[in-house]
Amino acid sequence: MKQFKNFRIYDSLEEYYVHQAQGALYKEYGACRPTFESSLKTLFQYLPNKRSKILDVGCRDGWACEQMIKQGYKNVIGIDVSLPAIQWAQKQKRPVIFGDMHDLEFPDDSFDAIYCSHSLEHAYDPIKALKELVRVLKIGGILFVIVPVKNYLGIYHAFEFYEPDLLKKMIDENFDFETLQYKYFPLTHMGHSEDEVWFIGRLKSKRFKR
Repeated sequence: MKQFKNFRIYDSLEEYYVHQAQGALYKEYGACRPTFESSLKTLFQYLPNKRSKILDVGCRDGWACEQMIKQGYKNVIGIDVSLPAIQWAQKQKRPVIFGDMHDLEFPDDSFDAIYCSHSLEHAYDPIKALKELVRVLKIGGILFVIVPVKNYLGIYHAFEFYEPDLLKKMIDENFDFETLQYKYFPLTHMGHSEDEVWFIGRLKSKRFKR
């Protein structure tokens, strides 16, 4: 495993899975929980239809999936590469399965919304992961991505979004979304270890710009 300023190169897929499993948060998200609660409230504003199919990418312990179900959304599934987190979630009867965001085992156009909170920074190839999210998202569907922003590579991060506008550039230059929200939250002055950006977009077409 090689470490550079804002990304890692893994020697194998197995090494990637092991590294990411070590860093997966589970057991109710800990100190991150208020951020996730706020983002879920925002997501629900864009999903008036409770029959919407929702995918939670990098769901860890499935807590967010459970909150969606409590709000009346029944077609919810979460994926993660951390077997300990998945096993814990399944014991809580949460709809979580093993899944790699770079190679999703879902048909095209499977979901009305994709929630990807503090997960894309764990992708060894963020563009490849985003292409997969676009593939399984329906035209007109909602993509909600949240990433941390900091100028050093986090211990379990595979890629670091070191500038507040980097996520927006990555999406705009490669994919065809209508941007509904793009917000930067400077949280480090409040005692957090990293700042945060939110992207919420509506998929206009499956066109890949490169």
